[in-house]
Amino acid sequence: MTKTINIKLNKRFYSLAGVVLALIAAVIFSLVYFGVYNVSALTGHTTPVYKFLEHARIQAVDARVDEQVPDLTLFDWQRSGLKNYQRHCIACHGAPGVAPEPFSLGMMPPPSAIVRVAGQRSPAELYWVIENGIKMSGMPAWKYRLTQEELWELVALVKVLPTLSKAEYAQLADHNFAIEGVESVLANQQDETAIMQSSLAEPRATQALSGQVAMQQYNCSSCHVIDGIASASYHVGPPLNNMVNRRFIAGTLPTTRENLIQWIMDPPHFKPQSLMPNLRVKRNHAEAMVDYLYEIADEK
Repeated sequence: MTKTINIKLNKRFYSLAGVVLALIAAVIFSLVYFGVYNVSALTGHTTPVYKFLEHARIQAVDARVDEQVPDLTLFDWQRSGLKNYQRHCIACHGAPGVAPEPFSLGMMPPPSAIVRVAGQRSPAELYWVIENGIKMSGMPAWKYRLTQEELWELVALVKVLPTLSKAEYAQLADHNFAIEGVESVLANQQDETAIMQSSLAEPRATQALSGQVAMQQYNCSSCHVIDGIASASYHVGPPLNNMVNRRFIAGTLPTTRENLIQWIMDPPHFKPQSLMPNLRVKRNHAEAMVDYLYEIADEK
């Protein structure tokens, strides 16, 4: 008798819970569908939305992070790490005594204060975020632009930043700037070689997937419809789903694998009047993109 009562109570509980969840989903859908929720960055997120996004970010990173961390003292954070931080990170996150750029102050959600991030997050978590980026936050993924060593250099620097005074950071930055002025050409060549070697080390079997991700990272879907990549509804360029079966690329080059690679790397070189800009796509990334274009193409 008691068991029967418990079963009935459990059924009622789950039914009630289902109704409540359905009502919550209906309310959220209505807020979005009828434009009730204001997406203006001037108003900011409501506290529930902000907390939801923050919790989702924390849980997602914790579920995927690799806790194996190398010795951070072995990485050149004073020079290479600082160079990349000033080139890619300081505009949004600032530094000791250095304010972020004005555009980042209006981002929503705002970029995290670097001192807080360094104190709250482990090196493994910082590495994952820098490598993979965070959706809906403005934080880009640097996996396709920096080597693994450069990523760890940034992690090492971020962990040190909270310990630096304004004067110490300024002195380190000035010293680094002076050295970079002398070695800039050589450094750029070394960076390009390192990135190329790192990317080419990937197994060939992963290239198709990497091509899809590369197209996302170079923002190809902002102008083109591409199978497998979600994007905005309106595009200024032609769809790429059957690009490899067209006779010519932009009416200029015969469509071959090599020509597609060359076109992706530098469109204005082949067609100066083209609206497609030079995105500085590295060759190994262009090769991966073309592999993906062949994968999604219709068979002739």
